[in-house]
Amino acid sequence: MRIVDGVGGATILDLNARAGGGIMNGPRGTTMGNDTASDQAISEVRSWWTPQANPIEVATRRMTRQLVVMGTSQDDVAARIQALTKAVAVPWILEVRRHGASTSGFLRCMPCIPQATSAINAVGSSFTADVTLAADTEPYALGAMVDTGDVTFTQDTSVAGSLYTDINGVQGDALAPTFLRWNLALLGVTHHGAFWSVRRASELRDTPSGVTGNVVQGRDFTASADSGANVTVDFVVADADFAGLDAARIVYAAGATTADYGTVTYTFPLAGFQAPGTYRLLARCRRFGGSAGIQHTVRVQLGAYIPQDYLYPAGGVDLRVLDLGLVQVPSGSAPVLAAPVAGPRSAAPPLVSLQVFKSGAAGAGLFNVDWVALVPADEDAGWWRRRRTRCGRRRSPRSRCRRQRSRR
Repeated sequence: MRIVDGVGGATILDLNARAGGGIMNGPRGTTMGNDTASDQAISEVRSWWTPQANPIEVATRRMTRQLVVMGTSQDDVAARIQALTKAVAVPWILEVRRHGASTSGFLRCMPCIPQATSAINAVGSSFTADVTLAADTEPYALGAMVDTGDVTFTQDTSVAGSLYTDINGVQGDALAPTFLRWNLALLGVTHHGAFWSVRRASELRDTPSGVTGNVVQGRDFTASADSGANVTVDFVVADADFAGLDAARIVYAAGATTADYGTVTYTFPLAGFQAPGTYRLLARCRRFGGSAGIQHTVRVQLGAYIPQDYLYPAGGVDLRVLDLGLVQVPSGSAPVLAAPVAGPRSAAPPLVSLQVFKSGAAGAGLFNVDWVALVPADEDAGWWRRRRTRCGRRRSPRSRCRRQRSRR
């Protein structure tokens, strides 16, 4: 048994007896690796781990380990107890390998405080102290990491299956975290970032790959509207800025005011009992012509429900992916994380409308919608961003390097 710095990581502290001193797992060989809370009555000197109520429960468990700290002097024992206390004062990982096993298991543990006996025993030239280590743990230990190899995400949304990939045949007999290694150079991540999300198979959603129809092309709007003669809605073709070379287009005439708008509505073929959940609504848009650099307001409408307005501020990049916030499927639910239900009903295909105002200035302009996507956001999700680092020197012995976060 060892305390390590990660799954398959380097040793921080070895919990095995060594010549000349060390930390031994169990008082003089009485530890039983398979003891649970029910065995506690057998012997208070053994170690145990509280059992699960059922195999699918995801709940914190409690581990208690009995240790013997050995050293060449009383000070040496005290120093080893101090090292143990430091190692478990933060979230820590215990590596366990059963006798005869070829691979280890890794148990993620919460911070704790070891309880050591006040008296240090002397046996010949050795000194020992008994220590009880009790910590809350995750419900399951993690096995050896299995690498599925590289996967590719197609960024051209005019191609079927773009923006996502399915990883099937994941090994393991319990819920386990997903480790993703990103090649940031190939992703081309800038200071604006790249959004990612993961949706796993579970009892409520046994086949995540069954959720399709998350992305629609901007040109494929099923309805459109405008505020009057000063705004028209159509589409543009043969434009290399867009996936599939086409996009929806909202045209503001010279007489348009900041209250004028154009609306495009999309019907997502997202349906079935796998579909209910929380999604992040992303749209790739471009300001062009008289709209370039001008503030716009994008009002999102889900069916009859309007969750929020998005402000596309003046300046900056005119062709970008807009984060339009969290939405719920089925449509019309409040944009919050809903509690899971035992048997989700099928969700009707959601209608998503984008109502765009040229709110920064009156007059002519163009606004394009390249694609719109519903990206799962009810599990692990986040942004990759690069951080600017500036290092300056001063003519002083106290010159230092400052690291600053990039401004959004």
